[in-house]
Amino acid sequence: MIDDDAAIRESITRAVAASGLNLELADSWEAGLEAFFALGPELVVADYNLPGSEMGLELLLRVARARPSVRLILFSAFLTDDDAEEILAVGPVDRVLSKKDPMFAAKEILAEIANAKLRSQMPTDWVAFSRASLDRHDVDEEAFRNLDRILRRDRLTGEK
Repeated sequence: MIDDDAAIRESITRAVAASGLNLELADSWEAGLEAFFALGPELVVADYNLPGSEMGLELLLRVARARPSVRLILFSAFLTDDDAEEILAVGPVDRVLSKKDPMFAAKEILAEIANAKLRSQMPTDWVAFSRASLDRHDVDEEAFRNLDRILRRDRLTGEK
């Protein structure tokens, strides 16, 4: 989980620990990417708006291309439902969760972590892996980067 909000990291960590699950944390895109390559998780939950980050959605595309079978969840208080639909349509994000309802988001993240643990214990489905690889490489990078630029400009800076 990549998020700079200490309160969110702490509350989700407590819920995960109480459920007997594991969660690795990072507070920046750079630390998150480093942890991803070191640990090879089944799931990445990443906040969109991290201070000092220039990566935005680009990080998730890099993660998806490096390991196509990883489930990617974007976590943000700044994105609207319409933004979420656009992000999901362009790919490679699997799900967008809002921080606006922290109890719901925490419950959903906990369920995603439990599902990731189950997936990690199953043998690799190479056909599904191949399909995921093709899907992740078929992302229209120009559309993806344009969407990222629009989101950064409109949602994070308040400009239009």
